[in-house]
Amino acid sequence: MDQQDEVNAIEMPVGEGFAPGFIGPVMGAIRYMFWTRENLDEAGVDGIKGAYTHRGKEGSNFYYFQDRELGSKAADALGAYAPRMVWRFEIPTGKVLNFGVENAEETWGATVGGDVRISTLRSKYRHEFHAMALPAAVAVLALRMGYVGADSEWASGYDLSELLDENLIVDEEFEMQMIGNNAGTFRKSVLWQRRADLWKALGEEDPEAYNPIGAGTKFDTTSEQLSNCLQIATRVWTKPLWARMVLVPDPRLAAVYGEGTRLSIPILVKVFADKKAAEEAAAEEATASTETSKADDDSDKYPDLPEEWAGYRSEFIAEVAKHKDNHNDVLPKKKELKAIAEGLDCTANDIVAWWEFA
Repeated sequence: MDQQDEVNAIEMPVGEGFAPGFIGPVMGAIRYMFWTRENLDEAGVDGIKGAYTHRGKEGSNFYYFQDRELGSKAADALGAYAPRMVWRFEIPTGKVLNFGVENAEETWGATVGGDVRISTLRSKYRHEFHAMALPAAVAVLALRMGYVGADSEWASGYDLSELLDENLIVDEEFEMQMIGNNAGTFRKSVLWQRRADLWKALGEEDPEAYNPIGAGTKFDTTSEQLSNCLQIATRVWTKPLWARMVLVPDPRLAAVYGEGTRLSIPILVKVFADKKAAEEAAAEEATASTETSKADDDSDKYPDLPEEWAGYRSEFIAEVAKHKDNHNDVLPKKKELKAIAEGLDCTANDIVAWWEFA
């Protein structure tokens, strides 16, 4: 397992009042990160005091440098691998507006966030930045800046719905479909084609362009609109964005950690105009969640479920509904009712009791 994976080995919280994603002041920064078992604070490396941030736990330390050379110096001194370029996103846990759970800092620590590897298009990690995090950030900025309309296909941001499906299953076929599995097949993948479509909507015909105008590389865009949006990844953020950040499952088959925890990639899915707009969105979300919880808590109006169907109310109702439709809503005679009940591992009285709810 790559030690970087531990940074993104995050399970989404569950619980009443929680909706996918975190609304709050999101800070994004390009950093040079390395992992080590050593404590850099105790290593006595000259010239790096105050030049980095540290995240980790005992025996698992991650150091983030703004300067690559200083990061390399520290890594060399500790015998660690050379720093890796990442796009770090995080929100202070105490400032997440829509957590919906108590004692969040005890579970999540001081910040909620993750790293996006920034790699070449030939890397097996290319999808993290090039097919997910970058186009998602471009899409939300393009909407905020009026480059795409509120009635366009990008009005809801960059589509990652396949990865947010609660029944997500990642296998070889799914990986190939979503991101490809080598430097050749990724160009035919769903997410790469989606990025290409977004680039075209912003006036860029080359989907491989990912640097602003004037960067001096073969990957410079020629589109002013795309160039303006790409600067979210190239300019230093001087302050956080009030935004929604979602930890999206990594579609790479091997992107698992520990006992099958799927790794996640931090994605910006919406940028709010200001703090007030973010607070209003979080409040609406809390209200909707409360109403849903109340609607779900309606067990008092139902009869007791048959023992064999405990915990499967909707499934039992669906089965009774099939028989109800077959009989044009007319309750069958006693003999036929008994036969139906036997087929459903319940009693005839159960069928009668649940008939009106089917």
